[in-house]
Order: sequence, then structure tokens, then C-alpha cells
Amino acid sequence: MKIAIALVLLIDLYLVVYYRLMAKFYQEKITGSSQSGMAVLLSIPPYRSLPAVAQKYVRRYWWAVAVMGACIAALFAVSDIRFPA
Repeated sequence: MKIAIALVLLIDLYLVVYYRLMAKFYQEKITGSSQSGMAVLLSIPPYRSLPAVAQKYVRRYWWAVAVMGACIAALFAVSDIRFPA
């Protein structure tokens, strides 16, 4: 079970990076300015200023982030980690 959740988490991490970079591509296409890759990955993507195609990638980005949070919560639920009281 842990391995399956970890695999989904790794695939989801790839999707988060992919969707964020696609939103960056369309944002740069509109504004004409470029950003560094690391700054883009650590920032929240804009939504309203992007065209419909880019908004699709931003929505998918947020869904992938939600799935990532659920995977991390599931890993904590099935793991045997005990914190000292």
C-alpha cells in the first residue's frame, strides 16, 4: 500500500511541475517577460490574467497539488511513525 501511494505521489509531483511550467509558458507568451525556473516553481500561478488554455493548466495544477496533499496524508496514515509525547 505504501509503495502504491509513493508511486502516485511521484507521478503527481511530476504533474505539478509540468502544469506549473505550462502555465509559465503561456504567461511568458502574454507578458513577453521571462522568469527563472525555480522562482516559477515556488510561486503561485496567476489565474485571471491568463488565456483559457493556460487557465486549464492552472486548474490542473491545483488539482495535482490537492492530490499530492492527499497522498502525503495517506502516507502518514499508513506509516508506523510515532512522535514522542
